[in-house]
Amino acid sequence: MKLLNLSLLSIFICLAVACKKDVAPPLIHGEPITGTPPTPDPDDTDPDPDSTDPIITKIFDNADLTDDWGQTGTNSLNTEDKKEGVASVKFTITSGLDLRMQKKLTRPIITQLTKETAQLNFWLWIEDASKLDLRTGQIEITSSGGPDVNEFNWPTASLSLKDGWNEVKLAVSQASASGDGGADLDAINFFRMYFKLTEATTTPFSVAIDDVKFVVAEVTTDPVDHLLLDACDDITGWNRGMAAELLLNTVDKKVGTGSLSFIFKNKPDGTPTSTVEGGSGALEFKKAFVTPSNPEIDFEDGKFTFWLWIADVSEIDWAAKNSQIELSSSGGPDKDEIHWFPSQIENPQNGWNKVELKLSEGEAQGGTIDLANINFFRIYLRATGLVSAENPLTVGIDHLRFEKE
Repeated sequence: MKLLNLSLLSIFICLAVACKKDVAPPLIHGEPITGTPPTPDPDDTDPDPDSTDPIITKIFDNADLTDDWGQTGTNSLNTEDKKEGVASVKFTITSGLDLRMQKKLTRPIITQLTKETAQLNFWLWIEDASKLDLRTGQIEITSSGGPDVNEFNWPTASLSLKDGWNEVKLAVSQASASGDGGADLDAINFFRMYFKLTEATTTPFSVAIDDVKFVVAEVTTDPVDHLLLDACDDITGWNRGMAAELLLNTVDKKVGTGSLSFIFKNKPDGTPTSTVEGGSGALEFKKAFVTPSNPEIDFEDGKFTFWLWIADVSEIDWAAKNSQIELSSSGGPDKDEIHWFPSQIENPQNGWNKVELKLSEGEAQGGTIDLANINFFRIYLRATGLVSAENPLTVGIDHLRFEKE
C-alpha cells in the first residue's frame, strides 16, 4: 500500500511539473515576463528616484515584431536600423500617395495616466522628408479598437520631420478628442498614423516606426526673460493717459501676439488737444508694474529698447524738450527716474521703429533709478499740430525690453 501511495504521489508531482511548464508566462503590457512576476507598485513610482528619465512607461508596442500591424503596402522587420530593442517595423509603398500604419492590441494597456499627465512617444524614420505632405494626416490613439471612436488625435501638420529618425512627442493634453470625450487611457488598444506624399510614387518609398509608448508628459517651463519689461500682448495695467482709445492690435505687431495702439483725439472737454511745445496736452501713455523688473544690467552696458509705430513722423515734434521717455523705480514719474528725449530716437521713419536708448545717455531726475527694481514706464510726445476727432493721431508700441551692449 505504501508503494502504491508513493507511486501515485510521484505521478502527481510529474503531472504538476508538466502542467506548469505548459502554462504561458503572463503578459503585462504585451511583453512576456519570465520567472517570478514582480509585485505591482500601486503608485507606479520610479524605483530610482535620482533618475532623470521619464518614470512611468507603458509600452504600446516595441516594434520588435510585425504581428498585428496593418498598413498600405507591405511591412517588414528591420533588425539593422532601429532605435530600441532588436528591431523596428518598416512600411513600404510602391505606388500611390497614401501612407498608413496601424495596430490593434488584443489586450488593452493600462497607462495609469490622465489626459493632463500622459504623453505619447515614438520614433519615426523617414526615407525622404521632402516628399511628405503632412497637411491632412493624423496620429490617433483609441480605446475602441478602431478609429474615430473614443479617440485622441493630433494633426501631422504639427510635426517637423527630417530624413532619418525623428523622435515624436505628443502631449495628450494638446490632442483633439472625438465627440464621445476621447480615449480611456486605462484601456488603450489602437494606434493609427496616416499621411500623404506630395505626389504619387512609382518607386518604393518607406517609413519605419519604433518604441511606441506612453510616458509622463514632459513639463516644459519657458525660461523667464528677465530682460523683458512688457510684451505688449495685452492691455492689462496700461493707462492710456491722454489717449481717447487703447486697443490691442493683433494684426500689426513686431513681436509676440499683439501690440498696443493709443489713439489720440480730443481732450476730455471735447476740444482739440494742443500738444505742440508749451501746449496743454501731450500724447501720453504709461504703465506702473506691480512686480518690479530686475534686468540685471548696469548703466555702462545696458540699454532700453522698444518698438514705436507712427503713421506719419511729420506729425510728431521730435525736437520738443517737453517730451520724454521715462523709466523709474518709484512707481511713478519724476522720482528715482531716468529719461530720454524724442530727439535721441535715431532717424524715425513712418511705420515701426526700433528704439534703442543707452542707459549711459539718459538723464536722472529726483534721484537715481534702482535698476534692480524698475516698476514704471511713461512716454509722452508732442504733435506738430492740433489733434482732434477729425484729425486723430495713433501711436503704437510693442515689446519693451532691456538689452546689453
